[in-house]
Amino acid sequence: MREQRLWRQSARRVKEDERAFLLIFDQFKAALDTDDFNGLFISTRVIIKLADPRGQQTFEMFREKFKGQTNIIDFVNALDAQFKAAIGK
Repeated sequence: MREQRLWRQSARRVKEDERAFLLIFDQFKAALDTDDFNGLFISTRVIIKLADPRGQQTFEMFREKFKGQTNIIDFVNALDAQFKAAIGK
């Protein structure tokens, strides 16, 4: 119970730090360049949790890289919907 409370407090602090998005976005771009699907998934999940509007470019880049690959695009669209819900759009 205490660990969950500490995790939520830490996540809140990270969310408030402007640099957090840039660090995670750099990781996303590196994973995109190397087709590191695990890195793409993890960094995208964190971007959704951060709910920073700058994260929208993540999904646009994802779609561009994997255009024509329906299964991946469907997955990206689902993640994008989660992101939009997180930022309140």
